[in-house]
Amino acid sequence: MSYLFFIDESGNDRKQMPYEIHGGILVPMSRAWSLIRAIKDAELRLFGVELAALDIEIKWERLLQKRAFKFAAGRNENSPDGAPSTLSDAERRTAANGFIQKGFEELRAKAAGNPLTLSRTAAEFQCYGLACLELADMLLRLCLDFGVTVFAVAVPPDAPRPPAPQWEEMLRKDLVCLYERLFYFAEERPVGEMVASVFDQKDDLSSPRCVEGRRLNDSLTRYFTRSHRGRVRATRILPEPLYARSDLTTLLGLADLAIYVINHAHRPNTRWTKPIREELKPYVEWIQRVSWVGKREDGTTVASIFLTEDLRPKGE
Repeated sequence: MSYLFFIDESGNDRKQMPYEIHGGILVPMSRAWSLIRAIKDAELRLFGVELAALDIEIKWERLLQKRAFKFAAGRNENSPDGAPSTLSDAERRTAANGFIQKGFEELRAKAAGNPLTLSRTAAEFQCYGLACLELADMLLRLCLDFGVTVFAVAVPPDAPRPPAPQWEEMLRKDLVCLYERLFYFAEERPVGEMVASVFDQKDDLSSPRCVEGRRLNDSLTRYFTRSHRGRVRATRILPEPLYARSDLTTLLGLADLAIYVINHAHRPNTRWTKPIREELKPYVEWIQRVSWVGKREDGTTVASIFLTEDLRPKGE
């Protein structure tokens, strides 16, 4: 069995999020399509529509933004009639669908140069919030059901970094460590099983050249061909990554959700000192259940979710 590693980033501006994180989900290739279909089915069950059909990029982290919890609790400034009474599943789905369809209409009107604001009922606000939280829980549950493993490396925003020229040419230390954990995981699998990385395509598709992707490819090539450890790890990890657009790739969205929860709430030990969002604690249990811990021959343990506090190479 081979694996696809859908990798995204969180907090890369080092301003608003607790940590800068690279990470994502490792999915058995044989189960990837079944997982995608299960996600689409969950969307239909809760929102009455596959969200990608709205022709807008779905950021799964939005499912757990503070406003979703506020709406789910029946608190919103635009619906003075208060929270709705008990509704059936079908009524909740219709109300949640009404909320996002109105949002889609507003976005489409804005793009056409005719902005508009559509009113929403209290039921639409609350059912949308409830659907967001339930979908996030279902998505993380599906990770367990389909054999997904979460890998992520967190870096404090103020972590020391190499000088600019070296920083631009070398593979970032946190990515080196991330690939190290992926290799250790793959080592425990039968010979011949491989991992292929799928990165979010950050470059503007209208540009003549993928500058950011080329820079990443060059640094990965140097790592996997010019270092001894890189050459060894290339026996289990495809050195040249794949690229996909996040608005067209369902499992990149799932990676986005996983590292969002890690960034805001996963604090496995006292080295993780950044504040947490208390309301996200229930989702951390799912992250813990789909993380991996391995034991090396020298007796040391390695975890798939970890923290590095210095991005400079050893000896600097």
